[in-house]
Amino acid sequence: MKTSTVLFATFGLITTWFGDAVPWEHLNVNDSLLLILDLQVGLYQLARDWDPTLCSNNMLAHAGIGKLFDLPVFMSTSAQQGPNGPLPKEILDMDPDAPLVTRQGEVDAWDNAEFRATVKAANKSQIIVSALRRTSCRSEDILSM
Repeated sequence: MKTSTVLFATFGLITTWFGDAVPWEHLNVNDSLLLILDLQVGLYQLARDWDPTLCSNNMLAHAGIGKLFDLPVFMSTSAQQGPNGPLPKEILDMDPDAPLVTRQGEVDAWDNAEFRATVKAANKSQIIVSALRRTSCRSEDILSM
């Protein structure tokens, strides 16, 4: 049996079991926001499941959807003076006017008051998160806005 057949069969079982536990909602560009969290050059080089070049290319492509769909973009980094490094110049150049919250080492972006205030002030209910680590911002925190 091919891998794709197994994946589709598994997805079918999951949707049957859980049904509408999380209702499907199309993205609405007027109510969406793109968060770029911790896509820093020192962190993507540590990726283990992809080679660093592939990881970098995927980060750039994901960051580009803000420009493609004319979405508001917010960026945040943790400890960019240390080994994590800054955001890649290509990402910064895509959205030069996007707010950039530089955290002082908080691993979870939601622990930073300035970041929370920036996201909440946007008043968007559909948030697209781009991050290398799950701890960049807990989904339950965003959902509780």
